[in-house]
Amino acid sequence: MNRLLDSKTERIVRDRAIDEVARSRANRDRSGIGELILDYLDRDSGLLRPWLVIAAAHAYGIAPRAPDNRALVGVAAATELLHVFALLHDDHIDREDRTARHAPGSMNDGLRVLAGDFVHELAWDLLDRSIESGGFPRAIAHLVRRVSLETIVGQQMDVAYLAQPEPPSIERLLELYDAKTARYSFVAPLCVGALAASPQCSDIELLDRVGILLGRAYQLVDDAIDSTSAGNSPPWERNLVATLLGDSGRTVAESSLPREILCGVEPILGGLIDAAHDQAERASVDGVREIVGTVALRLRGRLDDHAANRLP
Repeated sequence: MNRLLDSKTERIVRDRAIDEVARSRANRDRSGIGELILDYLDRDSGLLRPWLVIAAAHAYGIAPRAPDNRALVGVAAATELLHVFALLHDDHIDREDRTARHAPGSMNDGLRVLAGDFVHELAWDLLDRSIESGGFPRAIAHLVRRVSLETIVGQQMDVAYLAQPEPPSIERLLELYDAKTARYSFVAPLCVGALAASPQCSDIELLDRVGILLGRAYQLVDDAIDSTSAGNSPPWERNLVATLLGDSGRTVAESSLPREILCGVEPILGGLIDAAHDQAERASVDGVREIVGTVALRLRGRLDDHAANRLP
């Protein structure tokens, strides 16, 4: 999902997040924590969560618009720092290294946990200051705090699935998708942006439903691609896709066939996207429909590009 923001706004948001880390004690102390966080921020990402915050705020009429609204940029940058917190802990759990330069300590478990904890606090400090300077409602902080806790619960579920190679039930799978991805990656940014623009926004429950549907679609595509990529993906990841396809009784090897998984995922993805479009049609502003359309287009493009490379 690259290049969602225009180049100027993307640069300003990224620089704001980097500046918070660069000025922190962890970076000055040369402990390796600051360098590791900066390396995560330097990776080639599309700044999905900051884009959702800004797009929702623009949709509901915030003035001035980003990048000229410094408080809004601060809130958006805080969501990217919170994303880095989740990535650091996820990579520790999954034994992955997705840093830009493979910084020293990127595979040091203790350092990754400490870096995740530290950037979580940096994010909260930036969020709190930005809410105050922008005169935004404190409901934003309450929402993000609740979602942060749910993300940690989702990570704990992730750990549990690593120890249980058999597929989870469809209900447990969706619970994982919602906690691990949907709420912090979609629900919170959409609602935060709307509340920043309109503290009395009447669409918050609708945005919650839209965010859940988009988050499930996003994680479905992510798991489908991971489980059909070259190399060894974890058995639990392949079994998650098997559960969604309704084949939870099959073996991991059988359920990992690329054609079967990718073809089977398409109608499920289509159903989630259609449901998100249906919800967006009920929104009080057109911008929500535009957001759903952009996310849907990019998810389908990502899956199609992967299928073109993997299927004969």
